[in-house]
Amino acid sequence: MTEAIDALSNKILTPQGDGYYADVAQLVADEGLIKAQLQQELNKLNAANIPVDIDFKQGIKVLGL
Repeated sequence: MTEAIDALSNKILTPQGDGYYADVAQLVADEGLIKAQLQQELNKLNAANIPVDIDFKQGIKVLGL
């Protein structure tokens, strides 16, 4: 999993950092698709109220200050 995340990060962040924004936009348009099988699995998670994203809350109110 770590290798896959590193590879994808390099595939997106390196060209973006080098200023090739159009290339990154094209990559996301071409490969950033949610296919039917993944959508079915995401629907199952949603129906079961299982979070699929991390919602990091921070700030003064969270700290009680």
